[in-house]
Amino acid sequence: MIHLYNIIERIFSILDDNKLITIVIIFLGIIIIIFGIAAYYMLQPSRISQNLDKILSENSITLDDTYYERISYAVVNHEWREIINTRLERKKPDSKFFIIRIVIKNINNEPIKIPTFYLIDEYNNKYIHCNDRFDSSISEQIELLNEDYKLNPNVYRVGCLIFDVPSNNKYYLILSTSKSEKILIE
Repeated sequence: MIHLYNIIERIFSILDDNKLITIVIIFLGIIIIIFGIAAYYMLQPSRISQNLDKILSENSITLDDTYYERISYAVVNHEWREIINTRLERKKPDSKFFIIRIVIKNINNEPIKIPTFYLIDEYNNKYIHCNDRFDSSISEQIELLNEDYKLNPNVYRVGCLIFDVPSNNKYYLILSTSKSEKILIE
């Protein structure tokens, strides 16, 4: 500790007053930049909700159903994968993993349970997601949509559905109700 103090004392004795002031100003500037970056990222949640509003207004289906009440949902993005890494292993699909990130919003006055989503292909084959194969063990940036989750009024939930399906078909995302409209995933 004393050795470090001696080194610092020698550095300051070498510098004249102008250089010391310059170093202090640079140090304060760095601190201000760090606090500015932190403040910017703290304000991100409001930006995210604005983006979700935009996604829902442009691409969503609003479902007015007696069972699921009123919800609005849209596909944010999607991707195909050959493998998904978990904390313990690399999971391989029977066919190919189709990961769909969706946003869902409760437009009710009371909490609702998130409904079950399915894929239907162009031949009218119905597929259920395989999220239960992964639990919370996924080590990648995939947040699964948990259908046991209760969604409060006017609250968004963004999450992924993972399907194990053939990659050569067109798919539509639907809810489990028979009256549900379809969203084509391209």
